[in-house]
Amino acid sequence: MNRCSGILMPVFSLPSPYGIGTLGKAAYDFADFLHAAGQHCWQMLPLGPTSYGDSPYQSFSTYAGNPYFIDLELLIEDGLLTRDEVESQNWGTNPRYVDYGRIYESRFAVLQKAKDRGWVRDQAEVAAFQAENCRWLPDYALYMACKRHFGMRSWTEWDDADIRLRRSPEVLEQYRTLLREDVELFTYLQFLFFRQWNRLRDYLHSLDIQVIGDLPIYVAMDSADVWAEPECFQLDDQCVPTEVSGVPPDYFSADGQLWGNPLYAWDRMQADGFVTKRLEAKDLVGEILRIAAGEMVISDSLTNALAVTLRNVPYLDGTRDISDLSPRELEVLKCIANGMSNKLISEKLAISDGTVKVHVKHLLKKLHFTTRVEAALWASEHGHR
Repeated sequence: MNRCSGILMPVFSLPSPYGIGTLGKAAYDFADFLHAAGQHCWQMLPLGPTSYGDSPYQSFSTYAGNPYFIDLELLIEDGLLTRDEVESQNWGTNPRYVDYGRIYESRFAVLQKAKDRGWVRDQAEVAAFQAENCRWLPDYALYMACKRHFGMRSWTEWDDADIRLRRSPEVLEQYRTLLREDVELFTYLQFLFFRQWNRLRDYLHSLDIQVIGDLPIYVAMDSADVWAEPECFQLDDQCVPTEVSGVPPDYFSADGQLWGNPLYAWDRMQADGFVTKRLEAKDLVGEILRIAAGEMVISDSLTNALAVTLRNVPYLDGTRDISDLSPRELEVLKCIANGMSNKLISEKLAISDGTVKVHVKHLLKKLHFTTRVEAALWASEHGHR
């Protein structure tokens, strides 16, 4: 990876008169600023649709884009919205903060109007988009439509066990027909998002700026990914997690951090190339990919899903050499390293006494990862903080 520099700027932090940053003018202005400052990277946080709590690291989908980031001014220019429709909404009272409650109440009402005008007009382009994204888009659109139908509850709490457990293709088609309007809405919103996102990326490339994307190593339990492919995760026959992820105790927390994400069913996924399915989301993550908590691939923190603390849970202490990895662990890392064309950066954590997991760093470097901790090590060695 050639030496270069850039700036971390989440899309939601860009200025906007409509409550949250978007892929519109402010994004292009920031790109111009990066170019004028001689920067060649724009690092972003995950761009997926956020779930309860609005954390970018708990997304409804690995593949989908956040509808909040669809720029409304661009939709006005495209004839999909009127200015009165946009400006009549309450987007929040303080422009320095995102009022996610108001955004949730207002955004989809406005975007519904855009879909009503554009679904038929753009049908040929939408059909091409659907064909190109058939791997994930039908499941995501149906999942979001069902969430609306069941009051936005987690899919594990849906009243109808047949659709909750995806018991037959007939059940899926029954709900696809019943919820056709919402299925179309969530399909069209992805079409709009990726049309704006791809245009922004093309502009960034014209300025010789690369996107550093962000991909959490685990997926949220309440996601289309887990609902659509439960066999790829450690779940019981009722799709309840048997083991979940977390971080062992350290000086930040005596009890550790119980994340609650379901762990991958590694044996089942081996035939499919392990986590490379998630890395297919390259259209969303950018030219350089940062894998959040990447070391967890080789040090799963296993704890029973009913646990409330991670004290005394088994985990890897990060002191092994590459020759000590099991065939499965080594193959997982190689699949990540070779599974996509993106350059890779791995976030790394610390062991319980706060020191760097040097051997984990060594393993990742052997597999051509760039680890974020290297800059901190250099600064420490040269007397900088």
